[in-house]
Amino acid sequence: MDESRSLSRRNFLRRLATSGLMAVLSSSGCALRQTPAPSRPTTAPLSSTRSPTPSPPGAASLTAAKITLQFWTEWRGLTAQTWEKLMKRFNQEHPTITIASSYFTLADLQEKTIAAVTAGHPPDLWLNAALILPEFIVDGAVVSISQLPSLPTDFYPAADPASVRDGQRWGVPNNGGVPVLWYNEELFRLAGLDPAQPPQTWDDLVKVGKALTVPAQNQWGFIVPNRHYPWTTECWYGFLLEAGGDIFAPDGRTIAFNAAPGVEALTFWANLFGVDQTAPRQVFDADTLVSTYRGGTIGMFPMYSVETNEIASFSFRSRNTPYPKHVQRGAHFAGNYTTIAAKSKNRPAAFTWCEWWWQPEINATWCAETGALPSRISSTNHPIYQAYLQREPLAKASLDSLPFAKALPSILGIAEIEQRLSEAIFAACFGYKTPRQALDDATPAVREVLASYQRTD
Repeated sequence: MDESRSLSRRNFLRRLATSGLMAVLSSSGCALRQTPAPSRPTTAPLSSTRSPTPSPPGAASLTAAKITLQFWTEWRGLTAQTWEKLMKRFNQEHPTITIASSYFTLADLQEKTIAAVTAGHPPDLWLNAALILPEFIVDGAVVSISQLPSLPTDFYPAADPASVRDGQRWGVPNNGGVPVLWYNEELFRLAGLDPAQPPQTWDDLVKVGKALTVPAQNQWGFIVPNRHYPWTTECWYGFLLEAGGDIFAPDGRTIAFNAAPGVEALTFWANLFGVDQTAPRQVFDADTLVSTYRGGTIGMFPMYSVETNEIASFSFRSRNTPYPKHVQRGAHFAGNYTTIAAKSKNRPAAFTWCEWWWQPEINATWCAETGALPSRISSTNHPIYQAYLQREPLAKASLDSLPFAKALPSILGIAEIEQRLSEAIFAACFGYKTPRQALDDATPAVREVLASYQRTD
């Protein structure tokens, strides 16, 4: 890392760590999977021999010839099993490097990573959901991988806003991710609906949602997330785009989410819990949506493609489709990105892992066994992933959504802005405020976030 850059660090992460967002993330306790999160991170060192005692984050292992890379991630269920299988393969191919994976809930992962980086004791590598926080880059907490001569040139462009800044790539795109509409075939048939004819418009969503709703049986037609944490905003972002809006105007600084399209998109969501009553007034997040859907009491809900194979394992048949169209097509492009800590003493080993992970065969295997979208064109074209597409029709909706999917704006303060918007969504869905009032009330808070980063810069 450039020493002059290190000396002029602006400590944006310290601001983020003390902004109150971390406390909200911690209290939300939301995991992406249905598996309950452990009270402490589960660390699983993977080795072809015995499992060594993990070294402190960022430190080499006690055996001079061997290195242990501390890797913080949030995988659960079938996805975690695939991850561990691939990490075991990496260790077999690189016997001097062991991956020690620590698993957190999605909310805890971001909170604890920011805290660890701010304290100066980060893991060697960690997973970033949706995008690499610009604060990590500007504060010099992560290293560029553009220095690697083997850096691929065929990463999908949709991942660039989430991982590229100042002409440098700051993390490895693990996989792409786009939320689609999932629905229960059995509930469709019981309601007299044709599973082969999913909703095509927002009006269809409401109509079908009402047909699927049977409150006396605690069965609900269409539920969206409403918990006040960033993941909710990411799911809603596609609806904002479909209404013809965006969080900011094209200049990237002028607030636009409180304009007419934003009000329309939030009104649509709020009405699901109020006027239309396709969802109960309960708190829903990524974890509760998946677990409730697994129980067979949700007709339709939005979820990202990395959950494809998990949902396919449920006891009933599911189908999916891109977000139904409104003014235009839209969806949030997310994905997951691995960053290397600038303070890691094991950066050469971490670079070795990156070069191994982005191989088309490895990336294709990961995506075929989880349902995630490949990060590279060559991974998509690999026979392993092409065979997966032939046998798994549930992968098609996410691929079909790529042409109109868009990443969140990668600006300083985006995590706080997502949080403020999720609070507006929560207030509107529970009827505490009208959608217009909720978004208008969020506007000065977002304006203050933008101004505070400008003052700190």
